[in-house]
Amino acid sequence: MSSLLLAQSFTPSTTAVAGNVFLTAIVGLLPLVVFFVLMGVFKVATHWCSIISLVLSLLIAVFAFQMPAGMALLAGTQGAAMGFMPIIYIIIAAVWLYNLTEKSGRSADLKAVFNTIGRGDQRAQALIVAWCFCGLLEGLAGFGAPVAITCAMLVTLGVPKIKAAVVTVVGNAINVGFGAMAIPTTTAGKLGGADPVVVAGDMGHLTWIFCLFIPLLMLFILDGGARRTSAVAPRPRHGCRGRRGSLLHPLGLLRADRGRRFPARLRRLLRLPAAVGPQDPRGVRDHDQRGRQAHRLAGARVSIR
Repeated sequence: MSSLLLAQSFTPSTTAVAGNVFLTAIVGLLPLVVFFVLMGVFKVATHWCSIISLVLSLLIAVFAFQMPAGMALLAGTQGAAMGFMPIIYIIIAAVWLYNLTEKSGRSADLKAVFNTIGRGDQRAQALIVAWCFCGLLEGLAGFGAPVAITCAMLVTLGVPKIKAAVVTVVGNAINVGFGAMAIPTTTAGKLGGADPVVVAGDMGHLTWIFCLFIPLLMLFILDGGARRTSAVAPRPRHGCRGRRGSLLHPLGLLRADRGRRFPARLRRLLRLPAAVGPQDPRGVRDHDQRGRQAHRLAGARVSIR
């Protein structure tokens, strides 16, 4: 039986449903639509949403796309295996590390350091946390954990909740391609029949373009409009230039080294000193300034043992 399944071949058609590519695309999206509707509208438990979507995916694959039932089951088990390793493995490790920092008190130290580095300016803090630190976490963990962690950090630093959520999602959007040890890049290459290293190289040629204006878009969201963004103090704008420039060096290594996991973490590490470096030591002088309220001794709690 297993040899017969291995001997079978299946090539999905883009016009499998009624010979129409649009109907085929809509039918293929049904499992995702059902998942989010059940979870967001009907408040069904996540595991039940996943099971229902999986069953619907199998039915669509067999009856709509004419995929052999045995191959559909094999594809489902392969997806489940990949979900357990490495996806769930990485998530468990990330949650364990987060709980460790919370229990040991180092999470508060980290927030204090960000508050001290930003000198109380929420715009600078948001760029450092949501753009630099969130990107570092995305390269290591991924799967939504970095957004949840850094969004909570911004709220504790005084950023309004809606702005914190939007800024974090926007700042993390470009990091997802190389996130979680480059799993999206590896998966896209395997499913598309291409070398993941080649896929990573092509992504590297495109990523830097978006990185040039995303920090400015984050400032636009934080300041509430283009007029206020153009009138902000020099410090955050200079910080944007430093943060954008910090991406060019590791992306150049990406093209030279053709690796996909190394730049995902290196460029996030380069963002932090590039973000801190352009800070004006005299601070900003507008109504958003909170430098006087920053805890000057907060960084003293951090020690290397």
